[in-house]
Amino acid sequence: MRKAIISLIIISGIFIFKGIESPAYFSQSALFMLTGFLLAGYLVYKENKFLGYMAWLFGLSIFRSYLFGRAPDECIFKEALYGASIFAVYYSVKKLKLKEDILKYFLIPIGLNALLVLIQVFDNNSIPMLPRDSLSGFLGNSGLAGCYLAMGIPICLKYYKRWVFPLVLVIILTRSITGCLAALVVMMFYFYHSNKKLWRMGCLIIVITMLLFCINSVVFEQGIITIREDMMQRACMWTGALDGARHHIVTGWGVGSFAHTMKKIPEEDSYYLGRAFNSKDYRLDEYGNYKNKDKLYSYMSHPHNEVILNIWNSGILFLIIFIGLFLDLKRKFTVKLLFPFSILVCGFILMMGHFLSSPVWLMLMFSLGIYDRRAICQKVKK
Repeated sequence: MRKAIISLIIISGIFIFKGIESPAYFSQSALFMLTGFLLAGYLVYKENKFLGYMAWLFGLSIFRSYLFGRAPDECIFKEALYGASIFAVYYSVKKLKLKEDILKYFLIPIGLNALLVLIQVFDNNSIPMLPRDSLSGFLGNSGLAGCYLAMGIPICLKYYKRWVFPLVLVIILTRSITGCLAALVVMMFYFYHSNKKLWRMGCLIIVITMLLFCINSVVFEQGIITIREDMMQRACMWTGALDGARHHIVTGWGVGSFAHTMKKIPEEDSYYLGRAFNSKDYRLDEYGNYKNKDKLYSYMSHPHNEVILNIWNSGILFLIIFIGLFLDLKRKFTVKLLFPFSILVCGFILMMGHFLSSPVWLMLMFSLGIYDRRAICQKVKK
């Protein structure tokens, strides 16, 4: 490690890369950010080696994106700060030696979001700053609200079992397919490992939940056909993102480059599985003519899958590290760690079908830090 640090010190004042504007400034700034992530990543590595690998890979992705100008500076800096915050939360929680009962306080904001969703069911027009066409809670999007509420299911199962079914009903009201799926899977996982006698009851809850979800979709005029269309559109986005990722499958495109690249793709080139992930502006003016048909009205800014996004950013190596992280967590699992591990399972499911909001990332990193620390304590006791 000492030799690596000495090498970075030596390179810091002489590194320059031609082919970009102001090569000295951009080269040294890129190297400075990379150095920060490499050093901080080493601290994370000492706590969780796979998360440390991710921090190093993330730093390299930022370095590459900034050095080659693959995204606007503000996008790179925003993503860099966001990623650094995720790793910092994990490291801080681990070092502060927080106990798992701290996680139950996440149910307060989750409960307030659930309450607001219920209010929006009856009056969705009187609350400022929130969209009027969806049951979004405080997160501004019904999908994000449903995913966040799903993260509260393990807490209810652990501390407040009477609130499990009411919370599931509110998740159904948001019509978040990913949120409902995550809630159901984590309930079955928790029942199976905590009390196998409740396994049949869990199966019954799944059947009831699926029926209620379908009824809710029909009542609110979403319909089963529309749900199918949404799923097909999601599959189109995943396929398109993976098709783009294969062009830089080893190194990735770089952090912050996804939306910047996707908005350059015209609608006719964005068709996958019979659907387009970008669409032109087909709005008409007062004379019945197209306003801006040659410009995009909407484009895919996120593939609604955190794993696919990071494969795009950092290449196939991310997928290998991610699988390694999951297998490492699974290896440490015991029934005594069921509560924090259930939250991690819920988070992993959510990131496969949606993008994660900041509150979900916060809860996920808290749970991971607590899970890792408790796993180490159990190992020491043995």
